[in-house]
Amino acid sequence: MVVIETRLDPANSLDIDGYHGLALMNFVHSIKRLNILATGGATHYPYDKNKRPSALDFAVYGGLSNTCLRTYSSVDLDSDHLPVHIELAAKRLSVLAQAGLRRRILPSNANISKFQAYLN
Repeated sequence: MVVIETRLDPANSLDIDGYHGLALMNFVHSIKRLNILATGGATHYPYDKNKRPSALDFAVYGGLSNTCLRTYSSVDLDSDHLPVHIELAAKRLSVLAQAGLRRRILPSNANISKFQAYLN
């Protein structure tokens, strides 16, 4: 598993981090044996009120059942950044432990171009 920090925010795709984040997301989605593991929410809340929260932290993984993985963020740090914690269970997590969790930032069949056009 590789833990990566980059923006995966289509709305910020004009900045260099957003561009690289989208390129990485498209690459991972093109390889069917890889998945993106994320909390499903923002992990970076900029101090600058003119900037929007974004998902900076996520993991790329393959060869593991996503029923053994769980992610969550913590607000323990005095920072604009929320670290993502990833738990790997030896056995399948119960449905209760998985409730409310999203395994991907976007579904694998997401139409990024259509979404970007909608935002524009």
